[in-house]
Amino acid sequence: MLSRGFPGARGLQDGQEASSPHRWREDGPPPLPVLSAMGAVPLGHAVHAVALCNALLDRRAERVASVTPRRVAFIPRFHVWLESKRVRSRGEMVNFPRRCLRLELRTVEDTSRSCAEVADEDIIRVASSTDAQRLGNLVFKRWLQYEATRDARLLVVVQAMGTECIETMVTALATSWQKSARSFEGEASHPGFCCLASHVRPPQGSPAAVRDVLQCVALPPEPA
Repeated sequence: MLSRGFPGARGLQDGQEASSPHRWREDGPPPLPVLSAMGAVPLGHAVHAVALCNALLDRRAERVASVTPRRVAFIPRFHVWLESKRVRSRGEMVNFPRRCLRLELRTVEDTSRSCAEVADEDIIRVASSTDAQRLGNLVFKRWLQYEATRDARLLVVVQAMGTECIETMVTALATSWQKSARSFEGEASHPGFCCLASHVRPPQGSPAAVRDVLQCVALPPEPA
């Protein structure tokens, strides 16, 4: 669940209320919020909300030709803090480590055409048995290949259906983001990558109950 105890963010229960640790800038629009989620269900709600936002931006771009296509992406990061609780058996306060996932939102250019160049067999599809650590290593290796060539055919595209698979996907993306950011520490003003979330049609043969597949594409980050 999303808790009010998260440092730097207001409490988000299952209803999902976004908050931002940043203040509004007097010389421009307010920054995009940071979404903090703990647990598979709230995390799924958060990523689906970003994908729905991009769907609305798609519709707006279709109606208003003069609008420059921009989409909302997120940087997946782990957030760890200590929570103090009183332990009756010890009669004192004890610090327990807690962890949640944060989605730092920012805008990116529309990449729908570039994603179309990725072959179907190169799309990474998350299953219920997928290990998040191994998936993170795979995403990191694929990202290094794309970063070295900037070939649109090598874009990292990950798809997931269902709450547990989405949690595995975002956890793996956060793990690989940490590795990619560390490798560029001190060398780039915006290290790592950001993830463009959208809903795509399910593959043929999927159950009738499956309406949408959540897709995340790893892209070079832009200034927030």
